[in-house]
Amino acid sequence: MPLIRLSARQAVENRKGNPYGDWGDRASANRVEPVARPAFHVPFKLQPGARIFTVGSCFARNVEEELERRGFDLPMRNVILQNAPTAILNNYGTPSIYNEFAWAFGERPYVAEDHLVEVGPGKFADLHLSPALRPEPLEKVRARREAITRAYRQAADCSVVIMTLGLVETWYDTRSGYYLNVSPRPMHLRSEPDRFEMHVLSFEESYDYLHRTVQLLQKHCRPDLQMLLTVSPVPLGATHRDEDVIVANGYSKSVLRAVAETLVARYDFVTYYPSYESVTLSDRQRAWRDDMIHVTHEMVALNVGRMVDAFIEAGDGTDDVREQVNAGGAAVAVEKAKALRAGSREQAAAFFAEFQPRFIDSPDFVLEHVDFLASAGSWAEALALLDRAPAGMPDLRTALARARILVRLGRPREAVDLLNGFAARVDGPAAKKLSSGTFWYALLDAAQATGDEDIVIGVLSRLLAALPPHAGRAHTSVGRWFQSRGDMKRAVSFFESAIGAGGSGNQAYLYLAEVLAALGRRAEAREVLAKLSPKGVGAEFRAGRLAEMLEYEAGDDLERRPLTP
Repeated sequence: MPLIRLSARQAVENRKGNPYGDWGDRASANRVEPVARPAFHVPFKLQPGARIFTVGSCFARNVEEELERRGFDLPMRNVILQNAPTAILNNYGTPSIYNEFAWAFGERPYVAEDHLVEVGPGKFADLHLSPALRPEPLEKVRARREAITRAYRQAADCSVVIMTLGLVETWYDTRSGYYLNVSPRPMHLRSEPDRFEMHVLSFEESYDYLHRTVQLLQKHCRPDLQMLLTVSPVPLGATHRDEDVIVANGYSKSVLRAVAETLVARYDFVTYYPSYESVTLSDRQRAWRDDMIHVTHEMVALNVGRMVDAFIEAGDGTDDVREQVNAGGAAVAVEKAKALRAGSREQAAAFFAEFQPRFIDSPDFVLEHVDFLASAGSWAEALALLDRAPAGMPDLRTALARARILVRLGRPREAVDLLNGFAARVDGPAAKKLSSGTFWYALLDAAQATGDEDIVIGVLSRLLAALPPHAGRAHTSVGRWFQSRGDMKRAVSFFESAIGAGGSGNQAYLYLAEVLAALGRRAEAREVLAKLSPKGVGAEFRAGRLAEMLEYEAGDDLERRPLTP
């Protein structure tokens, strides 16, 4: 049975209407390199001061810190841990997450003797908490466990539950019949080797535990509950399987990602946030600390900030933005710049003026600033900023930005030379391997701006060699260029070539009909127009206006023909 079923019409509409429906490329909307910023749905907003429950691996603790800073009420920040680190609240597997909620709401019995074990004279440990915790008197261990259970029970009063899924390699206690959250202490594995088993959960098992957790929350929590799921990017530190940890981790994360997607598809109040995709698709030097397990502060700040910013109501936030950038660095600065550019131009300008000196060595921030200046028509200032740009700028994006600015400054031949030089460096003189459509059309635009027919035809030839499927679109572009120059006969030739090549849609038909009408070839224009199925208000208006003109002129011809000598 499919997870999602779409009609053909809906599928096509989704594909055409989704601005994030393709990967983009290195020349334009690069949402992957060097830092990946996947888009996500925001079906609800967090109300100021709302009560939010956070559970899961270490990303949940990161989210808590940011939410607390912004004034939200977080039960898990108020657990009395008796000097233990907050990391002991991390919960990694779907069975152990279910256990905590089931105990809290009385759905499963909690028998202390099964879970609080003596590890030395008068010293006890909680099997479900980090084995790094020092054994302590039973009263203290029991009090800590009761505090954690009380905290989980407070989920009933929360409007949102944020949950981060961690792993599928879990330890099973055959005596109690419960999955543990963490590995048993080595001493327990030695003293009771038959008590504990390592289980690698299947999708069905992982999903079943999380599904039961969702049903339990529905039963005991507020009717307006919203649930935000993530998958932790932090990999298995080590595997107990007889295979490479990289392969084992790939299975683990794939299962949890599939579990999350299944729940999102089946429950309207469950939403997914792509922190896993953001970190794992980003440049490893930017994403991971030197241990290659833990995520860098910059990437944590970026993802927590993106999520929280999207789900809370925006305020004036000047000081808050500054604080986030100061805490998160260049990646957060780029994210804030993108958000500000979508709003007030004055705020964006002030933001760039404040932070450009600090992030002049960040290629991402420089290019964001260059794009902002270009969009404001400050071409000379944008070019000057590129001239001061640091080493290590992305070659393709930088070359394209500079070329577009040069065209706007009336220096298109320099732009052509620049892009030709880039192509030669990348793939040699023919540049047939350079497959970026954004690059080739930027070069074609620059060539057309020179007004030199030989340059235009030369670039067109190279574009077609590199991108054969683009013949229709490319011939249409050159046909329009000839049309703008008043060379209607050449325009007709290129529009006809575009139609013959296919892939130009209705555009080539419409332009051809208009040019034929302008040349007085009305019968041919009517034939072309009859083959047209215009889509969109603009195309329909132009086609309708042209049809009316041709009909009027046809009638005018019939009236005048008998009077013609």
